[in-house]
Amino acid sequence: MWKGEKAKLKIKKNYGFSSTLDPELLRIPDSCKEGEMLDKLKTKGIIYEITLHDWEIWDDIEHNNSVVKIVT
Repeated sequence: MWKGEKAKLKIKKNYGFSSTLDPELLRIPDSCKEGEMLDKLKTKGIIYEITLHDWEIWDDIEHNNSVVKIVT
């Protein structure tokens, strides 16, 4: 991705609102607790639209995660 670029990420419902295989136990936001939105969240994946604002470069100097150089 480039700075300012937008992307859509599709996430399985199990990972979006708590890791569970039972749709009845999902932790749903209050704005989606009833109606059509709730039915969609229980049966389909979740799509997040993201924009890259900035990034950092991480270099693992010793190749064991003990010393990391961060370039911002």
